[in-house]
Amino acid sequence: MRPFNPLIPFIPKLIPALEGIGQRYLVAQTYTRGENPFEETKQPLLLCDYDNLNKAKDHRQAIEGDKWAAIIDLQHGPHRLKLEEMTRADSAYVLYAAFVKDKKQTNARTDKYLAESVRQYISRETAWSPSRGEKVDAILELQYGKLYLQLKYAGERVKQNLSVFEELLRTAAVAAPARTPPEEYRIIFQTALPSLA
Repeated sequence: MRPFNPLIPFIPKLIPALEGIGQRYLVAQTYTRGENPFEETKQPLLLCDYDNLNKAKDHRQAIEGDKWAAIIDLQHGPHRLKLEEMTRADSAYVLYAAFVKDKKQTNARTDKYLAESVRQYISRETAWSPSRGEKVDAILELQYGKLYLQLKYAGERVKQNLSVFEELLRTAAVAAPARTPPEEYRIIFQTALPSLA
């Protein structure tokens, strides 16, 4: 099973669009969720945008061990030329932007993909017991290039790396049985990621 990837490809027209909204700096990093079996020779990278150099430096520092970590300044000629080169179809890279195409579609995809693993997580890892008619909010977030799912229920919050929920999907057949809630509750998926729509 491939990792869930809600982020959009970074295309050349995003460069002037980001500048137009004051997002001058990009932080590049390895993005394993962007690996494509049909483009195994291309390095997947995520580009997170910032309006402030200090915020970009904080992000860069948080991913210190990543050999692809870099700050790109869109107003620095050589940086911009390299980025334009990296966006070409014949480049050695496949780039992703820290955006989703459409929040509503992303929420529906997240629900379809992760609802069962969220229920398993709640059952196995929390003391929560939502009942019929109650809801659990599940918010998809991006922090320093990593996707997280924050769950909220009855004033409590839990935040986990998205990979934790994906692992539950992979191991569901061999894991200990989950507590079954007495009645079904709703999980409301939301994304905190910016969208182009």
